[in-house]
Amino acid sequence: MTTIAWASRHINVPIIAAGGIGDARTFLGSLALGAEGVMMGTAFMATRECPISDRFKEKMVNAFPDNPHLRNRVLAPPNPGAYEAVMKKRDEMPLPNWLTALERVMLKHDDWEIAPEMWNEDYDRLSSMMSFGVTYVDKIPTVKEFVDNIIEGADNIINGWEFLKR
Repeated sequence: MTTIAWASRHINVPIIAAGGIGDARTFLGSLALGAEGVMMGTAFMATRECPISDRFKEKMVNAFPDNPHLRNRVLAPPNPGAYEAVMKKRDEMPLPNWLTALERVMLKHDDWEIAPEMWNEDYDRLSSMMSFGVTYVDKIPTVKEFVDNIIEGADNIINGWEFLKR
């Protein structure tokens, strides 16, 4: 949150907030901090249309932010050696491959150079794609239901703010 607020005051490009956003409150909070939009990757992974298994989606419904694996992956810095190695490969790899490798380093994957198939059913690998946005996953809606709930929830929050009506 601090980064969004700081960036919105110091840079002149659109800011897209990401990470831990998955409901109306976090959506509005990101916009209030200065973001032009949001990315809700984990929340959209939990929709019916996402091409991952229902088994994994149910694991998302039952996941909690106090899970040590999730907490460490999201909050701990990457391995400095792996980070340095991937940065050195920046000009040696096609950009999409390098970005995948960088993402895997940031998510603390030891096998970041291999970059296995993204959608396999290995829960540990899929769980590395989740953010703290999993906190807001309590059901498996359609994309339309999810977006409608965000919009309706945001409207309800704004309409409930009495200080805006003065």
